[in-house]
Amino acid sequence: PRPQMVRDQWMNLNGIWDFEKSNEYGVYQPQQTFSRRVLVPFPIESALSGLMDVDYVQNAEKTLIYRTFFNLPPSYANKDVLLHFGAVDWECAVFVNGSEVGRHRGAFDPFHFNITEALVQNGAQELQVHVIDPTNTGGQPHGKQVVHPGGIYYTPISGIWQTVWIEPVEKFHIHDFKITPDIDSESIIVNLTTNNQSEKMYATAIVAQDGNYENPIAVVDQFQIGVDQSIHISNPKLWSPDKPYLYDIKFELKDDEGVIDVVESYFGMRKISKAMINGNPCFMLNNNPLFHIGPLDQGYWPDGLYTPPSDEAMVFDLNQIKSLGMNMVRKHVKVESARWYYHCDRLGLM
Repeated sequence: PRPQMVRDQWMNLNGIWDFEKSNEYGVYQPQQTFSRRVLVPFPIESALSGLMDVDYVQNAEKTLIYRTFFNLPPSYANKDVLLHFGAVDWECAVFVNGSEVGRHRGAFDPFHFNITEALVQNGAQELQVHVIDPTNTGGQPHGKQVVHPGGIYYTPISGIWQTVWIEPVEKFHIHDFKITPDIDSESIIVNLTTNNQSEKMYATAIVAQDGNYENPIAVVDQFQIGVDQSIHISNPKLWSPDKPYLYDIKFELKDDEGVIDVVESYFGMRKISKAMINGNPCFMLNNNPLFHIGPLDQGYWPDGLYTPPSDEAMVFDLNQIKSLGMNMVRKHVKVESARWYYHCDRLGLM
């Protein structure tokens, strides 16, 4: 679900969940009953959700309650467990085995909670998600969604609309990192952060081509945590729409006893800037003018609305844009899933 930060172990929680509407938000009800089923991660208004709930006004006033159960494999023992949501529109409260593990506002951004303390030792884990989405009646950013669609405004999207998944991590683990390419100095600037600080921890960064970490092109053994650090990329292959070359990078978090955490990612060596060419302002890619041509992509699907029916459908869409001779796509008042941006990166779309 997140190609920009990959760990070996993770579990997909997408599938058929229990569903009900309620007047109570953010209050766990042990005796909550469920009369309907929904296919996550499709918004409840979509056909693919199995609900195709078109009572837009009621949906903006009610709490949407989702429930599923999952079992943890033995390999997750003695590890922290992170529960990830690609996106939930608009506000949600999340309960694991009856305990509230967190709340989130924002229809388009991914978020996660550490649910370790709420897990039970034996048996299935219960997950409930309460969602409220006032759409255009609440004042929050809502894109093209309105409860009375018409003209240039479209169908509301309510509830879970991107992948729900979990991953096991160590008590100390990599939290995030930022990779900034600098083609002029043939380097990347990397800043890596962890969930907690320890003087014993350090990191190793390994850059490879085509996944060949046995013969890396760059290695930094004593990689400082939380500090901008430069990694030299000799004779870099530049990314462009015609040649969308991507480098692989692996981070290993270590202490005196060995490797604690490993994540993999990728980057393209490219520079985006602007300049004056013959008296005209131009977009520049890798210090050369590039004429941007592409569609206004509003990201609606006929069957899934905000959510594409499959990864293959998403790739088909982007390949069609490429086949029409375009080199960019303008995403309109919507933030897509991490996989959409990954496919743009690897297929050659700005």
